[in-house]
Amino acid sequence: MRAFVSVGLPSEVIGAMLSAQARMRLIGRRLPVRWSRPAAMHLTLRFLGDVPEDVTGPLGDAVRAACAPVAPFVLETATLGCFPSPESARVVWLGLGGETDGLERLARVIAAATAPFVTRQEDRVFVPHLTLGRIGEARRGDLELLAKGVASVVPERVVWRVGSARLMRSNLRAGGAEHVLLAECPLLGAKTDASDGRSESP
Repeated sequence: MRAFVSVGLPSEVIGAMLSAQARMRLIGRRLPVRWSRPAAMHLTLRFLGDVPEDVTGPLGDAVRAACAPVAPFVLETATLGCFPSPESARVVWLGLGGETDGLERLARVIAAATAPFVTRQEDRVFVPHLTLGRIGEARRGDLELLAKGVASVVPERVVWRVGSARLMRSNLRAGGAEHVLLAECPLLGAKTDASDGRSESP
């Protein structure tokens, strides 16, 4: 199965992403962009790739154990950006601010905990972001227009508290990937509502 570890998003964050998408759609309407669907929006902490289905239990236990000592933290939506750069964009994303050191710590401990379960280790630097869309082959002029849009669009500011991580399965479908929750993994002292990514302390 294809698996990844992520942070669920409250509806307010998804709303901010959809609003930013709508504004970018107008600016980049000539671009071949595959925009992220609301049901698939999440904050990726670690992509695990293909792992055997029979390790689901131990893998979930490893992620839960890694999350347990990490304190909850607060994030906020920030500015738009592109990978690898606006001039040669392949991904449009919404950046994150707030207590990103807590997010980065969570990503590190999850990477260490899941390493024994994966065959291919990622060597990319973790950059906190929410993917808005993926861009296909595009003309230079259209990409230049996109770059201006990324620089000018100011996303809605949403602040939220992260209290858990999620082990997810990704089922590839003709209409896009379907994400299935395998394990909800609370952070230190947090209770979670698995329905929308909200979290709260006791």
